[in-house]
Amino acid sequence: MYWHEIINENTNNQDVSITYCPLTESIIGYKDIELGVSGELYNSNLVMYDRLSDSRIPQIFGKAIEGSIINKELETFPIVVTTWKQWKTMNPTTKVLSRNTGHSRDYNINPYPGYDDILRVWFPLAAESDKLSTKDFVLGIEHNNKFYAVKKKGFQDKYPNGLTINEEITVTYNKDYNILETPENIKSFEVYWFAWYAYHPDTELYE
Repeated sequence: MYWHEIINENTNNQDVSITYCPLTESIIGYKDIELGVSGELYNSNLVMYDRLSDSRIPQIFGKAIEGSIINKELETFPIVVTTWKQWKTMNPTTKVLSRNTGHSRDYNINPYPGYDDILRVWFPLAAESDKLSTKDFVLGIEHNNKFYAVKKKGFQDKYPNGLTINEEITVTYNKDYNILETPENIKSFEVYWFAWYAYHPDTELYE
């Protein structure tokens, strides 16, 4: 995924795209669409394109910004980001993406060595905040045109029984996968703080 960033698959007769941006550590699943990598960035984040219309879609934004489907918001589905050991324990019959892609790539090499360990962001941002460290992980949440960010580190200690936002969104810690999660009908995904804030400077932050 470091090298290719998007996987298109058909499962249960539904087209899905699993998208990954290594610069923002955002992994988002989109339904009923086939996406490609445009090679462009916005807020240091992957800009995708719809392979049918060639419309451009910033990954975190999740809405077309140009092309024939402009302003169309893509439908997401939940993604679990965890270790292979944790996933295999919970899903022993799982299938794994093959590395036999036909491309001459060394998939053991990270093309961005050291990037995750430094505070600096490589590309321009529309908005910046020092409320958290740039590469702190947050759970970004979008609901009813409002945006929330929940800091992952220390969540279990501060909110052992979970966190309720505005009496309608419940955030819990899943110890089996070491992830924060919301109900499936709530759009949410883990992402670097700098990237979430760059797209959503009006976000409400829970530390």
